[in-house]
Amino acid sequence: SFLDFSQAFTTLSFGFSLVFTLIPLGCLLLQFLLLNKFQNYKKENPRINEEVLVLKCQERYPGSQIFFRDFKSRLLFYQAFLVFLILRDLVFSVSIALLHKFPLAQAILLVILSLPLGIFIFLFKPFKSRWNLAQQMLYEVMIFIVSINILIMATFDQSNLPSINNRINIGKLIISIQMCFNCLGILVLTILF
Repeated sequence: SFLDFSQAFTTLSFGFSLVFTLIPLGCLLLQFLLLNKFQNYKKENPRINEEVLVLKCQERYPGSQIFFRDFKSRLLFYQAFLVFLILRDLVFSVSIALLHKFPLAQAILLVILSLPLGIFIFLFKPFKSRWNLAQQMLYEVMIFIVSINILIMATFDQSNLPSINNRINIGKLIISIQMCFNCLGILVLTILF
């Protein structure tokens, strides 16, 4: 069955995972409400300089500078990127916990979750800094490539094909891609510093 609690630890771990899922969801809701308050305050006070509004918001809500500092626009559409990024990771983590008996569904969900955020970053480029933008683009490309490879392996599992050599090649591909991204990161850091 979908949720089979045959052991006491399984029920306990499910309870903990539920609590640790609800806490981030509550934090995400608070973040979204904060961004919405800022947007409403900006509409109510069109004559006040936007930077002054940001400083007031940061004074009233310490730690909120993460929503304003790195994004090139103060539109909710751009600032909500961080909320959607965290939400994607949260949904993926929950799917791993709940769909552990359905690896193909997990892999499809991973591809579906990684695609919209990657497209958003490539189309709208929400960051002020090119470095932050390039870094996030690389992360999204890595996540997408790995998720496609996981989808291929889950498809092998579902179809019951004898695919040991294919699995080894896909594993080598994932490791090679990771090494390339690591080397690229070292090269960029060497050039910048």
